[in-house]
Amino acid sequence: MSKYIRFLKIEENTYEYILSAICYNIIIHKLIENKNVEYEELLQSAKEKIIGFTMELDKSQVVKFQMERIKAIQIIDKYIDLKVYEYEEDKVLINMLNVLYDIYIEDREISDNGILSIKKSILSILNFEENLNINNIDFTLSMAEYVIKLRKYIINKKIYNNRVDPRSLIKLEVGEITIDPIFNQIEIIKKDFKNDILEIGVKAKSGIYNLKFKKS
Repeated sequence: MSKYIRFLKIEENTYEYILSAICYNIIIHKLIENKNVEYEELLQSAKEKIIGFTMELDKSQVVKFQMERIKAIQIIDKYIDLKVYEYEEDKVLINMLNVLYDIYIEDREISDNGILSIKKSILSILNFEENLNINNIDFTLSMAEYVIKLRKYIINKKIYNNRVDPRSLIKLEVGEITIDPIFNQIEIIKKDFKNDILEIGVKAKSGIYNLKFKKS
């Protein structure tokens, strides 16, 4: 997460993003472990995880981190009390809690594709994927099963050392074939640029996937 924040040059949001990632992680794992988990229990688990989370920091950063932790806890408490905010760009924790509120309490319309993707992912975990029209759903489900097996040590973990550079895919034209570190041999079958988003269709041995890159 720290590397991601430095890459996007949003260091001022470091602790907000870290705590949001922790919250997202515990929520997803709670849902995978128990699809019948209640709304309040989900949020309480996230709150407890944030309360108990510690990290090594310079003294100059301790106060900033604690203030961000308190803010995150206060936001979660509001959602437990069913007091919600509107969706807001770049507010990761609020948007994620909004998704949970929409799924469990009152469904609202979502226009942002990134937030809609999170909602679809959670609904998929809850076995509502048949109504979602999710791109690459077979790949998503197989990866979810793989992650669960890894966590339960059913299969051995291997360190992945290959470096992945998405720019190598962007440079390819339709019809070209290459070897990708993740998909192995792939063929570019589609390139479409619309609304500052480049969508690339790739055909691999395991299936056809749609990759999207947003112009910065």
